[in-house]
Amino acid sequence: MLTALVSIKYYQIFGIPLIIYIGLLALFFLLGTALMPIINKKKGSRSLIQWHHRIAALCIIFALTHGLLGLSGDTGTMPGSDRENTGRAERPKGLSDMLAGENIFEDRCSSCHPDGKNIVYSDLPIMGSRKMSDFPTFLDFIRNPLLPDGSKGPMPSFSRKKISDSQARSLYEYLISEKGLKARERERKS
Repeated sequence: MLTALVSIKYYQIFGIPLIIYIGLLALFFLLGTALMPIINKKKGSRSLIQWHHRIAALCIIFALTHGLLGLSGDTGTMPGSDRENTGRAERPKGLSDMLAGENIFEDRCSSCHPDGKNIVYSDLPIMGSRKMSDFPTFLDFIRNPLLPDGSKGPMPSFSRKKISDSQARSLYEYLISEKGLKARERERKS
């Protein structure tokens, strides 16, 4: 049930999550409810009063729906989830894979790999690494990070519970993107 609420909450209409529209509708009906007596007072008629209760009811319905969706949480933070809580919830696929990849990089990678470098082994940066040649190679490396000589290095292994395959895909797409490390590499060369 909770995962269904999360997917509904992030359902996109014109690139904007549904929860935003519901919140705006709640605000619209709240303002309508508040303005209706003012409009009636100025016009001197009571024709809009009959709609006042209906608009107030719509306001309450949309506000409660918005609140329930907001409180529903994200699947990445649910107890018993197969993903570790990183402080940032994984967004459903299609919302913003680039943003999800950037968030994962900032949460999990940037402390040892600022700007695509490697603070532990400076001669093994992310940028230009053969580990970035394709997604299966990248995924295999983050699941079992070994040094070039085959020994276990200081980089932690990221199991599927720590970074799901879809999160790893978002991270990889971010790293090879214009916004990711390629852009940083070009900036450094210029």
